[in-house]
Amino acid sequence: MLRPLTAVWYALLTCCCCVGASENSFIHAINGDEVRAAFKGILSDASPRASKKFIAFFDCDDVSHKNIDASLQKKCILNFLKDLTIDKSVLPEVFKKICQDSSKEVVSSVILQLVSELQSFGYVFCLTQCTSDEATRRYRIATLRHLGYSFGATLPAAPTVSFDIPGLKPRFLQSKVTPPVYDSGIIFAGSASKGDTLKAFLKWLYGRPDVNLAPIGEITVALVDDARRNIDVVADACKELGVKHFIGVHYTEVEQPTALIPVLSAVRQVQKDALENCKVWLPDADAKYVALLQISPHQIPFAFGASEYILDCSAFPPHLTKRG
Repeated sequence: MLRPLTAVWYALLTCCCCVGASENSFIHAINGDEVRAAFKGILSDASPRASKKFIAFFDCDDVSHKNIDASLQKKCILNFLKDLTIDKSVLPEVFKKICQDSSKEVVSSVILQLVSELQSFGYVFCLTQCTSDEATRRYRIATLRHLGYSFGATLPAAPTVSFDIPGLKPRFLQSKVTPPVYDSGIIFAGSASKGDTLKAFLKWLYGRPDVNLAPIGEITVALVDDARRNIDVVADACKELGVKHFIGVHYTEVEQPTALIPVLSAVRQVQKDALENCKVWLPDADAKYVALLQISPHQIPFAFGASEYILDCSAFPPHLTKRG
């Protein structure tokens, strides 16, 4: 757990809290270029500085990356989960399995490049509402690295740290309480709000000897998130801490009509049947095969294409058979 701040670091953190009002900028961006434009002032600042005055946080799902499968798009996934005929008590674990078994892709190459560029001007982290259990952390860290993100480069020597926030309760689609955790450049809010998580994280950050930040009353904090409610609570947290300037970017590229992938009802039904009967997630491509071949879900008790079974096309109709 996080150790209490020393009096010296606490004084540095709070010395500007009561000097003037925080300045907030709220921007709605529908593509990566508009997100980049929100940081134009930061990216164009070439003035020398004794200490860094900028911290940026990027959300994970639907900002840094998105689901490839149509049924798991932001506008579709809740309805998909509601339609599952399973015990609601196991829904969090089913949701976790879907998240870990489904493929991801970068939402925008502009965002990927922006994260890298901003690291030259300040500290850049990922801030996600994900649960903070170790398995989830390992999966998220590996996925972001695979896609090319380098959040861990911001504080390469920093250890994994858990933040003690009292009164936490499981959030939607969480089976148990997990505290906020910092791990490899990613802050997992777990069962805490992003606002409370940010406050605990900044207090820890200012206590690290390898961090060269100006007093909090002189810095700019930015959050890029697809949920406006998260931006609002982080803005409130920054105001409470006395942050000089907060930039909130409400990024909704995945919700734009041109970005939506049509959901095929037959494919969606196969995916639903596979989850309910076999506890596996079938990606769109595999579910299409199953739908076309009219294979029963009971014939696919495996992660399609990654088990002892293969799709045998040597005869018609194609069928599933054991390897070897």
